[in-house]
Amino acid sequence: MSFRPEGAWRATLARAIILVFLLALTGCQGASEEAGSIRLGLIAPLSGEMAPAGASAVRAAELKVKAVNQSGSLLLGGRKYVLEVLVEDNRDNPQESVAAAQKLINQKGISALIGPLVSRNAIPVARLAEKARMPMISPSSTHPETTTGKEYVFRTAITDPFQGRALSRFAFKDLGVIKAAVLFDAASAYNQTLAKVFKSEFLALGGEISGFEFYTTGEHDFRDQLRRIARTEPGLLFLPNYPHDAVRQVEQAREVGLECHILGSDGWDTMSAEGFAAVDRAFFSTLWAADPGDDQNRIFINAFNKAYNSKPDAVAALTYDSVGLIVEALKSQDKADSQGIRDGLAQIKGYRGLAGSLSFENNGDPIKSVAIMEVREGKPKYLKSFTP
Repeated sequence: MSFRPEGAWRATLARAIILVFLLALTGCQGASEEAGSIRLGLIAPLSGEMAPAGASAVRAAELKVKAVNQSGSLLLGGRKYVLEVLVEDNRDNPQESVAAAQKLINQKGISALIGPLVSRNAIPVARLAEKARMPMISPSSTHPETTTGKEYVFRTAITDPFQGRALSRFAFKDLGVIKAAVLFDAASAYNQTLAKVFKSEFLALGGEISGFEFYTTGEHDFRDQLRRIARTEPGLLFLPNYPHDAVRQVEQAREVGLECHILGSDGWDTMSAEGFAAVDRAFFSTLWAADPGDDQNRIFINAFNKAYNSKPDAVAALTYDSVGLIVEALKSQDKADSQGIRDGLAQIKGYRGLAGSLSFENNGDPIKSVAIMEVREGKPKYLKSFTP
């Protein structure tokens, strides 16, 4: 045993106390550090004709993330977390969509993927997400292939087969149409599937399809197809196409003397005010019909309008719900990882979102209703809903 003078012992004790204090201080600082971060990747078109839809998605995601972070409610495994949204522009292109997904998954460290919005882009990204075991939720992709045979891919929207059947029933039973015609983009899985399902169901109901015309993406003159349709004198023209095509088609249909009911699909959701004015008196399906009597919808609409000085559309509402579903999944599993998000999403039942109640049962397709809108004096008005 060695002997240490009293002065040296006191100096050593003082240093030890200081060291303990510093360690305690460091521990306190660690406990008060910024919350952990959960990164969500969002793939949306920020350029081109689909840019308005992309802007809606980005704004809605930012709004929901801000609300979650400000509430401080994301406490997982005893630790506080905040959400981040990393946005990639897919330029409404399948190849760009896959590249964006690879970047977000492999380089940006995301825990879940939101989007792409439309089926032609969502389908190839869904294949990649499934292979990477990355949970993906598309706000508005409606084609069956997006989720078919996949455990990690979900959607907030209804599927095309259900929507196509609902639209054909509306045409036959509610509008009393016996003879209908269809004009669709054969190069797009979304348009093509809706057209085929509508035709099959309409025939099964006892109706007649007098014209089944197609075109390919990028065409602007549809007069030849519309003239052929006009000669069959249908009571309704079904246009399961995106706004930039549908508006031209309605205008050209009237040019060639085709006077009948016009019916569109949820692709019309992002149509501009000028577009709705051009398709006045038409009907279309939608994935979200704002209910002013619902507190959640009213708060969302007011917050969106205040933040961006514009009204939200269905893409905005469904993207907002998509982020909300991920948050719900995180909380149910009490852990911040991709597998937890996937498992939590698969177990969601009766989630109350902006677009009503939503449940997942054994696959990524939700059980929810579809609304039918009528354009009156250039403004879409809620007409009725079809429930599975």
